Amino acid sequence: AKKGEWLVVKVTGDINASNSAAFKGFVEGVVSATKGPVEIDLGKCPFIDSFGLSQFNAIRKKLKTKNRQMRLSGMSPQIKKVFEATKLDSVFQIS
Repeated sequence: AKKGEWLVVKVTGDINASNSAAFKGFVEGVVSATKGPVEIDLGKCPFIDSFGLSQFNAIRKKLKTKNRQMRLSGMSPQIKKVFEATKLDSVFQIS
């Protein structure tokens, strides 16, 4: 989906050890086929574990090398706490 110039990737379900690599692969596929900034909508994502967090960081770094912005949206208070506890809230643009 698009929101202005932003490409929006909507996440449904948990991002954890069993699916985080597939999630990263999917997002990287979408990213390589598109241009511009990327928003990952976590409105329907109830849980992210450390594997998921590391994949978000890898995606962010890849986009940064291409001078593309990334932001996260729709985060539940529980997921926001995980980002704050790991200090990733200062690395990611969270809307």
